[in-house]
Amino acid sequence: MRVMVGGEARFVLACGSPVIDLEVEGGDGVFIGKIGIVLALYVMTVPEIRSVEDLKNKPVGVTRFGSSTDDSFVRELEQSGLYR
Repeated sequence: MRVMVGGEARFVLACGSPVIDLEVEGGDGVFIGKIGIVLALYVMTVPEIRSVEDLKNKPVGVTRFGSSTDDSFVRELEQSGLYR
C-alpha cells in the first residue's frame, strides 16, 4: 500500500486488511475484489496430524484473525464439518 500511496505503483494485490489500515490512517484506498478461485493455503502440522479430521479439538494458529489465512482455514474446517 505504501508503494501505491507513494506513487510508485498504480495498484497492488493485497488482502482487505491493508486497505482498511490505510483508511484508518487517513489514506484513500479502494478494495476492488478478490482474485483467485482456489484457496492458497499451506497447513504445517506436527507429524501426528495427517488429515483435517485429526485437528478436531486441537488448537490452531493463523497469521491474524480476519486475515486470508484465517478465512481460508475457517472455510476448510466448515467444509469438513469441524467448525460451527
